[in-house]
Amino acid sequence: MTVVGPGIPTPNGGTVTLDENGDLETMTGNDKTGVSGPSIDSDGDRIPDDAENEKVFDGAILSNADPTQKDLYVVFFYSNDSERLTDTEKRQLRSIWGSMNVSNPNGESGINLHIVEERRAQHEFSRQYPENVSHSSELADTYDEYIDNGCSVYHLVILGEIENRESVNVGGWGDGPGLATYVDHENTRYSSTEYGSRVRTITHELLHNVVGPINGSHAPNDPKHSKQGWLGIVEHERDLPKNEALHPAVASQLSDDFAESPYYRQIC
Repeated sequence: MTVVGPGIPTPNGGTVTLDENGDLETMTGNDKTGVSGPSIDSDGDRIPDDAENEKVFDGAILSNADPTQKDLYVVFFYSNDSERLTDTEKRQLRSIWGSMNVSNPNGESGINLHIVEERRAQHEFSRQYPENVSHSSELADTYDEYIDNGCSVYHLVILGEIENRESVNVGGWGDGPGLATYVDHENTRYSSTEYGSRVRTITHELLHNVVGPINGSHAPNDPKHSKQGWLGIVEHERDLPKNEALHPAVASQLSDDFAESPYYRQIC
């Protein structure tokens, strides 16, 4: 049954109501099967509720998915000369995302980060920081090559060398919005914080993936970065600790939903 207008009955006595944009507004009735059209995504993490309830989407396993709390599924892909994330780094990533001030339908805050898989390439990754990081075709091509099941729900984080890291002074880049990021595999430790550069950069670039341009208050002339916080640009090590949270504009945007990329939608 295709939804084509407001107040349409479902097969089991309920009704479907659409808003003025044609998006699902309400659905009543205990059995919502048999209704096609707009998918229900209660928590706004771009994964339909039915997939989260069934713990699978298009052949991809969604372990511990919760339709009432945002989930982020990540695949790590290492250059053959890169060290894998340590257990501490993985714990820190889960903790950072879980403590973000992002609201969910279940009344809890935070985003559940799931590490789906870790793969190692048979060769070294060594790339130049691209001139246009808004849509890196190289990242998208790599995503298309290595992500089969899970396309559109799994995020890919590639760890390798950034050849021009010193000259451009960056630790990585991520499509915003999108599903792939590239992070320098060298891990710099800081005396002012427990988080090393890999954890910080992975968090920052994954945020680019799910936030995209910031709708509210953002850095001057830079809608991809917040004024402060995990998605901000921190120039001095001493300022790292006070930027270990989401800026309210970013938190508000993520509380509504994750950004979606038409560019990646075509790939998947």
